[in-house]
Amino acid sequence: MNKLIVIETIEEKPIALRGQFEFIEETKQLLFLGSPWFESMELIKSKSLSIHDFAYHDPLIDLLHVLKTQEIVNEEVKELLHTIQQQRNDLKRLSLVAEETVNAVIIADKDGKIDWVNKGFTKITGYTLAEVKGKRPGQFLQGRDTNPETVQYLSEQLKKRLPFVCEILNYNRLGKPYWVRINGQPLFDKQQQLTGYFAVEEDITEEKEAEARLKNSELRWKFALEGAGDGIWEFDFIERKLFYSDQYKRMLGYAPDEFTDEEHSWKAHIHRDDLLFIDQMEQEYAFGERNMHNRTYRMRKKDGNYIWILDRGMVIEKDADGKPKKMIGIHTDITAQKEIETELSRTSKRLTTLI
Repeated sequence: MNKLIVIETIEEKPIALRGQFEFIEETKQLLFLGSPWFESMELIKSKSLSIHDFAYHDPLIDLLHVLKTQEIVNEEVKELLHTIQQQRNDLKRLSLVAEETVNAVIIADKDGKIDWVNKGFTKITGYTLAEVKGKRPGQFLQGRDTNPETVQYLSEQLKKRLPFVCEILNYNRLGKPYWVRINGQPLFDKQQQLTGYFAVEEDITEEKEAEARLKNSELRWKFALEGAGDGIWEFDFIERKLFYSDQYKRMLGYAPDEFTDEEHSWKAHIHRDDLLFIDQMEQEYAFGERNMHNRTYRMRKKDGNYIWILDRGMVIEKDADGKPKKMIGIHTDITAQKEIETELSRTSKRLTTLI
């Protein structure tokens, strides 16, 4: 007696009981004092019972609470483990992408010192992780022709813990310059505490070299045209900006700093009798209905006299909808030619009258 025992009832739906027997001397009977024994809340519910069906101070209540809490914890642990596994898989895939991409990938600590770089970084710069770990990229990548304004911009963004996007000239391990487009951002933990920085650098050296070749080609082209006495203009439809070469301005009698690069500066100098077809031509360009023109009209010089201009222009860049983005043109002074044509016309009329 006075021992804790567990018994099971013989029923269609057996129930295990936990408690102890007490011997009643007067009636010579054994009395079992206890409560149903369950291992989970689900078993209690299956018997149509609840916590309130048990004795108020029954130790089983405490045990059931422990079991229920344990079940909750187990479910949370399972969910947490599942989440961790997913994150590990995602991180593994991300690591593979970062490792194999041709772009340079840099992960730095909160002080901007390198923690990790990928193969792309080594291929572009020539430096291995062992050589650069613990160093700031600017310590060994920037050189003589690196733009100090870009360096200042990067420094300020890092101090402010803000994302940064820029193009910068760096130098590889052999001292050879190369261009990269950097896209970076700070990394924060759940408490919004800075933990480091992540940056991707795209090698755009070929792109920059192509731009330089194009610029040199344009400069030679402009030099050749201006050397022949022609004025050059460019119009950006997006920015609504016009560029006039110095020769263009001199053709109208202005010094380079006297004629402003405004959209309608040239129209203010066009003879009013020629404005109608100019306006019509502008509308045709705006709606993508015209790609080039070759027209003559009169323009007023600084001294008030008019000269005849041969204006030739063409669209050199369009958007996806076929609308113009940029066009260039040439102005040639044909006043002398027009005067000869006028004189020939007069002479022809006089001869016709005599005949």
